[in-house]
Amino acid sequence: MNIRLQPGMLEMCVLAMLERQDSYAFAIATTLVQRADWPEGQLYPLLRRMTHDGWISAYLVETDAHQRRKYFRIEYKGRDALAAMRQGRPTLAATIDSVATGEVAA
Repeated sequence: MNIRLQPGMLEMCVLAMLERQDSYAFAIATTLVQRADWPEGQLYPLLRRMTHDGWISAYLVETDAHQRRKYFRIEYKGRDALAAMRQGRPTLAATIDSVATGEVAA
């Protein structure tokens, strides 16, 4: 199934990753490309929007090579949004099943 067809799936994946641990954009993008075959170019505008909306925040960390790397962390609004998205998963699965089988979803 092409998960890119479902609106909000990228947001849900990113929030779920950041719920486990803070991360930087390239690491998030690499995971999404490897596990879900997601185009990397969709991530960066999403991170900007999620930061603007208060779902995530960014902070800088200095690396061993004295470079600065921007890390992202999930915020309370992001946790609330992720919880709402997770509640919708059973409804999504039931809708897909009903379309596939021709039966009316309960």
